[in-house]
Amino acid sequence: MRKQLAYYRRRVLGNWRDMLTIGILPIASVGFLGYIAIKSILTAPAAQNYSLLGFEVVGFILILVARFWWKSEFFGIRLESGSPGEDWHQISGSRRAVAALPPRPGCGSAGTALAMSA
Repeated sequence: MRKQLAYYRRRVLGNWRDMLTIGILPIASVGFLGYIAIKSILTAPAAQNYSLLGFEVVGFILILVARFWWKSEFFGIRLESGSPGEDWHQISGSRRAVAALPPRPGCGSAGTALAMSA
């Protein structure tokens, strides 16, 4: 069975809850994290910034190793978009929302890291 990863960009404008939880909050989180990262990089000593650059280079090299040498199946996951009327907790046919993640105990067969209380 080929794994699939679903994106919900079409659901963002469906209702206010989806707009908040899968639209506004993630974007605000990225902005806040970027602000904190830039602020800390600008005030850090040069040695600390070079250390950070070293970790980023090693991480990028490891991504390339995982993709091309180890041939990780993560990079072969088929991408698809969720529809506005689709419930991402349910399995419909062969399609499974965020199937790349293993099921979590107590969340049913389609449990994901994105589970929200209904």
